[in-house]
Amino acid sequence: MSSILPSRFLRLTGAKNKLIRQFEALRTDRRERETQGHVLVQGLKTIQELAAKGHQIRTVGITFDEHNLPIRQPALSIVKYWEKYAEAATESMDMDQIHRTGAMKEKEIFRAGQFVAVSRAMTTRILGTDSKTSEHEVWAEVRIPDHQALFSASDASANTATDGQQGTRDFQRMLILDQITDPGNTGLMVRAGMAMGWDGVWSTPGTVDMYNDKVVRASRAHCLEWPNHLGGWAELASFLERRKMPLVVADMLPLSSTKSASVSEGSDSALQQDGGRMRVDLDCRQLVWWNWPASLPRTSLPERLALVMSSEHHGVKGRGISFSDQGTKKDMEQVHKQDRQSGKTHVWDREQKAKAHLLKNAIRVSIPMHPAVESLNVATAAAIMMWEMNSERHPKLQVLDL
Repeated sequence: MSSILPSRFLRLTGAKNKLIRQFEALRTDRRERETQGHVLVQGLKTIQELAAKGHQIRTVGITFDEHNLPIRQPALSIVKYWEKYAEAATESMDMDQIHRTGAMKEKEIFRAGQFVAVSRAMTTRILGTDSKTSEHEVWAEVRIPDHQALFSASDASANTATDGQQGTRDFQRMLILDQITDPGNTGLMVRAGMAMGWDGVWSTPGTVDMYNDKVVRASRAHCLEWPNHLGGWAELASFLERRKMPLVVADMLPLSSTKSASVSEGSDSALQQDGGRMRVDLDCRQLVWWNWPASLPRTSLPERLALVMSSEHHGVKGRGISFSDQGTKKDMEQVHKQDRQSGKTHVWDREQKAKAHLLKNAIRVSIPMHPAVESLNVATAAAIMMWEMNSERHPKLQVLDL
């Protein structure tokens, strides 16, 4: 244990401190994150993992209180490292000189430009957690990587694109988040998508910022690693067309008493007559598909596809693009910067037409459930669907002709 704060650390006190206000702004203000190109990440292990993968760390912060000594883990790991290499880290050496000595080369987290120490109250203020942070917390400013090259290739041959950290990216499975505003759900879907080996996520205008502090926390900072892009429906249509990726929309089963349905031959589902009404008994062990193109075989999924997840309350059709929503308005302005002179109506019309066209022709998919359960949480449904779409354990797809 240690009771001494190394001289390399800047002690920051008071809510009006310039750096503390900067850190707080990174958490609360999306535009500040975009301007500075950094985001706050909490937790030593998460920060170490990001640093080991080449993510740039600008600042490392720890919680320190001279009235609550000695310093304990995880902050102790940062402090002890500086004590161990105190001779190399002299006041007369800058960070580049320290790294050139080789003394710290095995610890990427210590390539940060500055190290700061703040009180527990200021740590809670900076990180914005609902409850008090740890008495010896570790957090950092991490650079937001640029994934846009992966999404901006102009021809179909660019199914693979190069990113400085990501290498080549072959988009075979992509998640699309349509106006999902809950950051916890968004973070969980990012984490699940990366765990399932999907290739990236596309956010439509109105979806919560991918670097919102709660998204970062819920995703365990995988939002910094998983390629993501904010783009409108017109741009998405072009992206999918170039890569020959069919659109799949997660939706509720549309069966009703006035609808007749047939089940694809060979599936375990069955049609039964029930009091003069048509009832479909579905196999709950696999997904249900409909609006299936005649050009695609019903024995397997396309090699490439993009899955749209939307709000469980509104659905992908239940909430249109509206400039009355300030978040959506800002997003639309961002993804259509070149259209500003031509007016919002032009952007609106183009987006609405592109969305309507894509949804009209999209394949639909649903998770069959017990009648007592109306719906699943969107993050839960997304994880199930992505895992199931990776699986090839079913010899035949369960396709309904409605």
